[in-house]
Amino acid sequence: MSASRLGSRSLVAALAAGGATVGLAEGVVSAVRAQLDGAGALACAALVTATNLLLGLVTGALVAAVCALARWGRVRDGGGGRGALGWILSGAATAGAVAVWVGLTALRRNRFLAGGLVCAVMLSVGVLAALLGPALARVVAGDFRKQAGGSGPRVATPAGLLIAAPLVAGIFALVPFLIVSSAPSPLRGTERAWRMIATALLAAPLPWALVRAARLWPSLSWVRAALAGVVLYVAPAAGFVAVRWVQDFRYLPWPAVGTGAAIIVVASGWLRWLRDRRLPSKASIIALFASAPLAFAVLLVAGGSEAARKAASQHAGLVEPVLAQLARAFDRDGDGYARMLGGGDCDDGDRAVNPGANDVPEDGIDQDCDGKDADITVVASPLLHAVPDAIPRDLDVLFITIDTLRADHLGCYGYARPTSPEIDKLAAVGIQFDNGWAHAPSTRFSMPFIATSRWNSAVTWEACPFPGECDSWWPRFSPANRSLGEVIKGLGYTTGAFFAYSYFRKSNARGFERGIDFYDDRRAALHENIGGDPAHSRGSSAREMSDDGIAFLDAHRGEKFFLWLHYYDPHLEYEHHPGTPEFGSAPVDGYDHEIRFTDTQVGRVLTRLHELGLWDKTAILLTGDHGEGLGERGINAHGYHLYAPQTKVPFIARVPGLPPRRVREPVGHVDIAPTLINLARGPQEKSFLGRSAVDLMTGSLDPAAPRPFVYQDFGFEGPHELRGMVSATHHLIWNQVPQNTTECYDL
Repeated sequence: MSASRLGSRSLVAALAAGGATVGLAEGVVSAVRAQLDGAGALACAALVTATNLLLGLVTGALVAAVCALARWGRVRDGGGGRGALGWILSGAATAGAVAVWVGLTALRRNRFLAGGLVCAVMLSVGVLAALLGPALARVVAGDFRKQAGGSGPRVATPAGLLIAAPLVAGIFALVPFLIVSSAPSPLRGTERAWRMIATALLAAPLPWALVRAARLWPSLSWVRAALAGVVLYVAPAAGFVAVRWVQDFRYLPWPAVGTGAAIIVVASGWLRWLRDRRLPSKASIIALFASAPLAFAVLLVAGGSEAARKAASQHAGLVEPVLAQLARAFDRDGDGYARMLGGGDCDDGDRAVNPGANDVPEDGIDQDCDGKDADITVVASPLLHAVPDAIPRDLDVLFITIDTLRADHLGCYGYARPTSPEIDKLAAVGIQFDNGWAHAPSTRFSMPFIATSRWNSAVTWEACPFPGECDSWWPRFSPANRSLGEVIKGLGYTTGAFFAYSYFRKSNARGFERGIDFYDDRRAALHENIGGDPAHSRGSSAREMSDDGIAFLDAHRGEKFFLWLHYYDPHLEYEHHPGTPEFGSAPVDGYDHEIRFTDTQVGRVLTRLHELGLWDKTAILLTGDHGEGLGERGINAHGYHLYAPQTKVPFIARVPGLPPRRVREPVGHVDIAPTLINLARGPQEKSFLGRSAVDLMTGSLDPAAPRPFVYQDFGFEGPHELRGMVSATHHLIWNQVPQNTTECYDL
């Protein structure tokens, strides 16, 4: 038996064994972390073990096949025309892949990550093309001899592989990265075309250059080459990742990377053990591949368990992407949803029936697979409540929203750090709702819900003028939805709204400007998206926002006014503010520092109300538009989950004439507009679906009435639909698409 054949068998067996070993360990840990027992724990362990075993087996077979083709493809007659053909084909494949990925990432707003993706594809395809180019040349030339004559070219050397080749790869990747990362977002037209062509031309010579570099310095040992590679590349790369961690790298799929790395490490141990015993035999490899259908069957059966699927998807690195791809493969009717593995399609033979479909009311068909046919019952706007005489009739209204502010990082909600002394003072003299909730975890959805008092599924969205760019990212609520500004303007208020982010620019006509006399978006210029990505921005505007708010109060102190101030500073990136207490250097410390700075600026506005004699006639309502993940459940930042860190927000009201109170019943963003209109003694707005919280503020909730709850309704780009419901004691989340799992948390 040849050493190469034994090596290929060992590689396949080692990766399969590594996958099974890591999978079993991950499955047990996932079951324990998810607190599963009995059948759920067994199904979770089986699901993760089968998934990782199959991945190891398939990866080992592919790597072995690539190595075999690379050996077969070595041209041993000195190269000549056939060698040139191999490099032409390799370069063309690399160039084509890079051009395609430049096009696929053209609409990504984070240009840094777009450039990184293009470079990752270029290097991956370049390495593969360098290995398989000679084999492809032999196939094109029709040379299927076992060997060609000649002595053959030199093979790769330790120094070439570990020092020279990474250097060449870095040089080739740098310029395409700069071309892509510096591109405007979105990338369109001729700008897109020339960048695709430029990156493709730069990537074409990469396979040839990698092979040439890999043959340099044959005298250097593996140990010295490895040490040099660590010093030259690994250490600087780790430092770069650390510097850019918050902005970019912490959002990469690190659990999947960690699981893959663990499989490789464990497989290397298995590989050494197998080679020491000159294993495995040909028969054992055949048996291993024969067991693959059994492992696949175990994966399908165990994947049918909701408990196992949820635990494994949340805690095991590779299960969720594998299940997503398998579900797509099992989608028989091509509507994007499968019946199996949590796809939730209740009729996989009808494209019009799936969890993402609109359910036609009362037609006898459950088109959206939620368990029942929709009816035509109209959701009525809840009635308003009696307003106590103690509340001034000429009430002014100050509405403060703070971006990315989670409730449990404020002192009044039990946080130990002194992040919010000014807001705490407001809560002490006002009404603090212990269960305030956003209906969505991102500004682009939560703010329209605040303005319209309607949930996502009840808002009439306006078509985007730039299809493909802003239908999902930048929703616009249509004039069919009356806004808080329009309704309160109709009550005789002078209205003002100040926003400090580009999303709210008046020229975008997203709907927030309706009914507003003094709409100011000038401070948006103080925040600059990093790499075009709205998830990260540089700059600070809280001080200027308070300056503007104070100027509005000074100018309109003699009028009945409504003032909406939206502070943006707690949003990533976290900035340093001299004179504001520091809490440390970790991301959570920076977040708390931003809250403290914003709190100070909010305090300036509240102080000015006192100075102007407006305190005793101004109702104040303060909330966050959504929260922020700080590593809970492995989730950082916000935008894609309904968990409490992302959606539980402060909800504090101070109303002249009402005593301080703590309220346990849950309230949501859709309740804000009817509450403010109710306090202003306005009539019921039939388009508002939220309930006024005035009865909760006054302690007059009818004991016989149904207890309040908060409904969450959220979907984002791609097939992702989430639903939630919050009571005073529990939070239920339905990950409808694509996982089709439920979670219930005791609050």
